[in-house]
Amino acid sequence: MNMTTTEPTETPEPIPTPAPAPDATWADTGLDPRLLDLIEKAGYRSPTLVQSRAIPAALQGKDVLVSSATGSGKTAGFVLPALQRFIGRDGTFILALAPTREIAQQTGAVFEQFGAPLGFRVAVCIGGASIPLEKEALQKSPHVIVATPGRLCDHLERGNVWL
Repeated sequence: MNMTTTEPTETPEPIPTPAPAPDATWADTGLDPRLLDLIEKAGYRSPTLVQSRAIPAALQGKDVLVSSATGSGKTAGFVLPALQRFIGRDGTFILALAPTREIAQQTGAVFEQFGAPLGFRVAVCIGGASIPLEKEALQKSPHVIVATPGRLCDHLERGNVWL
């Protein structure tokens, strides 16, 4: 796993990558108790190395760049702190761009899993899906938009979304 964190205006600096303590807990990440409850209900016992390192850094407002194997927890590692930042706020605050439909669908599912119980509305916009259904979802002012770049451009050109 490669990981760097930076202040938003600084050049990324590598940080050491020691394994977390064997007793690392979700509470150690600094997540909101409402998210911790949802994580427990989802059956996640303890954070992965990626999550135990990325979540606290993201919650501190640092930029986080992670390169890690499939299944290492990257998606939840950025979804959870993003949701925490906007709990209780209304409007579209999160735009997650994904390089493929499959990754967009996976990301959307994680946003739904943890965001929907907290009142977050999620719109997933991907090639091959129904433009009218996506337009309808976008008109409902989702808190989160997950999209592939091409489909986002389609919606921008059609006037279905404004950034």
